[in-house]
Amino acid sequence: MFVNLAPDATVIRFAPNSADGIRKRALMEFRRSGRFRVSAFASVARADEDTDAVIRRLLTVSELSRLAASNNDRYYMCTTARDIQSLG
Repeated sequence: MFVNLAPDATVIRFAPNSADGIRKRALMEFRRSGRFRVSAFASVARADEDTDAVIRRLLTVSELSRLAASNNDRYYMCTTARDIQSLG
């Protein structure tokens, strides 16, 4: 699904991260459940939030609230929508 994001939106992405890995996981999930699984979450910061707070909120929404973001950076990639959009 393609969506328009605010350039300053924080984006977190869960494994797999390679294009082939993403396709393989998507097809496996579709065969299992009949739908594709969401593996990326994004949001702009609220008035009282810094980037770390946005990441914590997105992890909560993704049901991984017990994941310590500071200790487990291999589980997700954080960037901004601006950085993704600049790659085309």
